[in-house]
Amino acid sequence: KDGMLQRRYFQRYPTILQFILFYSVTAKFFFKFPYLINKYLQNNEINPKSDKLEYTEQIPCAFFLTSRKDFENAGRMDERYDLFFEDVDLSYQIHKDKRLAIDTSVSIVHYGGASFVTSDDYWLHGRFILSMIIFFDKNYGRVRTFMLKILAVINSYIILFFENIKKVFGKGSEYRIRKHSFFIKEFKKKYR
Repeated sequence: KDGMLQRRYFQRYPTILQFILFYSVTAKFFFKFPYLINKYLQNNEINPKSDKLEYTEQIPCAFFLTSRKDFENAGRMDERYDLFFEDVDLSYQIHKDKRLAIDTSVSIVHYGGASFVTSDDYWLHGRFILSMIIFFDKNYGRVRTFMLKILAVINSYIILFFENIKKVFGKGSEYRIRKHSFFIKEFKKKYR
């Protein structure tokens, strides 16, 4: 809405390393390294002023055009995703056979996250990680999916442990506690 390219929307496909670097307890440290962000998290090489096609790995479905044939061949939007990653999966399926491009001569206004704006959005983290697990399961196989599950659960327990210790000293984050408790609860419901 500020007229700038939403770079964070042109992500790299998720990997175990991406989770460790940018979605775990270590994220604050690694967000200081532009090289790692560009290599593992988002495509920072897109030139929004080039007025030509810029190629990328994935495109968010906030504004996504493709042929009906390619959409059908990709399996449409997979309904197993509650929220998040259905567009990542669509891009991944199409990208197996086609190049994905951003037409920088065209612009739209996208109010990122406006469909779920809430004053207490702790549940988003849980939905995001659970959707990432579905993506891994569908596209990367059992071993990597198992690794992600283990890392995600351990990560949340580590954060909960330290936030509860900080809480004793009046410095714990209720938001982080709710966020990671929700993920653990939803994970147990889904994978028990």
